[in-house]
Amino acid sequence: MLTVDLLVGFFAAHDRGDPTTWATVGRLQKLVAELGLASRRRMDDLIARFRQTGYVEKWRRAWSTNGFGF
Repeated sequence: MLTVDLLVGFFAAHDRGDPTTWATVGRLQKLVAELGLASRRRMDDLIARFRQTGYVEKWRRAWSTNGFGF
């Protein structure tokens, strides 16, 4: 499944210290839409299903007291 491949690619390329490299719903939706593979709504549905089945976890970034996460 291409979406799983994209998520694995995001994970492999991420840098813990650089939030712009993290796999986010928005980044995945944007990439899939740019490639013409699916609509943003379809991606919402697919990601919801991934969460239900345990393939994807939703994490919220813990913000520091300075509001910048560091």
